[in-house]
Amino acid sequence: MFCTATDPRRRLAFAVGLSFIVAGLTGCGDDPLLSPGEPIRHDDFLYTVLAAQRVDVIGGRAARGQFVVVNFAVTNRALRVPHRWTNQIAYLVDAGGHRHENDDSLQEQLEGLHPFGWASEYVTAPGAQRSTMLVFEVPADAPRPLDLMVRGELLMGDVLDGARFRRARVRLP
Repeated sequence: MFCTATDPRRRLAFAVGLSFIVAGLTGCGDDPLLSPGEPIRHDDFLYTVLAAQRVDVIGGRAARGQFVVVNFAVTNRALRVPHRWTNQIAYLVDAGGHRHENDDSLQEQLEGLHPFGWASEYVTAPGAQRSTMLVFEVPADAPRPLDLMVRGELLMGDVLDGARFRRARVRLP
């Protein structure tokens, strides 16, 4: 039987398909709350907090609150495409909704004390994993808890899960 544009079955199928696309793009559902060790999936790339610790001093620099040092890994599960990323890939959000950005100068100081392979840009080859230590300075009065979030461009694999990586949070200890 031939379906026309006015056929109710065709309209229903179109409406259902459109609903799935909109739901995927808007990302219905709760924001994922993860623990360290659980990866944030961004298409073929996994972002994982391997460990996090709070310190008061890095080198000769004392924190105005606390430094939060995060061992952060990127795993590339793509077959052919390398993944380029920088130290600004992740940020912290406190319970008040304030963002705290990575501090490159503190990373470099930490690199001098405990080498971890600091770079201004990283390239993770297909099938490989690369890690760094991110350093955030958080004011003493920043409301807890602290969550790590990531940023990135929308990729093909993100469309079906509504760019869930943009809402995923890793609750830091």
